[in-house]
Amino acid sequence: MVNVYEDILKSNEEKLLNLYNMDPFSATFGYGDRLSWGWKVSDFNNGTLQGGVHTLAVIVKNKLSRFDKDKLINCVKNIILAADQIRAKNGSMIEAYPGESSFCVTALVAFDLLSTIDILADDLEEDFRQQAFDIIKPMIDFITKNDEEHAIISNHLATGVAAITKWNKLTNDNNERHLSLLEIIYKHQSIEGWYKEYEGADPGYQTLCTYYLAAAYIDWKDPNLKRSLKNSAAFLKHFVHV
Repeated sequence: MVNVYEDILKSNEEKLLNLYNMDPFSATFGYGDRLSWGWKVSDFNNGTLQGGVHTLAVIVKNKLSRFDKDKLINCVKNIILAADQIRAKNGSMIEAYPGESSFCVTALVAFDLLSTIDILADDLEEDFRQQAFDIIKPMIDFITKNDEEHAIISNHLATGVAAITKWNKLTNDNNERHLSLLEIIYKHQSIEGWYKEYEGADPGYQTLCTYYLAAAYIDWKDPNLKRSLKNSAAFLKHFVHV
């Protein structure tokens, strides 16, 4: 853990936990969209918030929580289990409107849940891990079979790359979907190093894209991906202000 982030994690742990419904008698137990389950100002649940469990896993792993470890891990489990109820029948998650079937949100939630399992490998029982994989598999199937067609949005595609490579690592699967997603990313990466976001460069979103691709590289160690990331860093360095 890089020390600069420790205070941020500690000071925001309670804020993050307060997003989740921890009432075991509620039909929305484990849901993360407080605007929906709590304030009732939305008539659907934004699945993106289930991804916050990844941050909780980092807090547990680095012993930064002010709460009892076992209780926090129990929260983590219930948030993962809730994804089974939030996920649509086709395996997708939604963010902005009912029936959306968001490629990006489905991929990022899958990645965050898988990363949680990876980080807390020593704290989650094998039975629970298998149960979690069963919950995540329909998400992996969705991003494997479906494309994002309305634009070239490299950071969205990169979420899929990261989710598939993490899935392959943890389950010993040989899903090759990440290869076709990377082909699109590489095809549209500028010789200047930037990844295409809609119709051009976006240094802000490129940091997010680079994060997901770097996560994939850690799990996969592909030399072509490493070259692409180096080109990305060469572009991004012009936008770092200190």
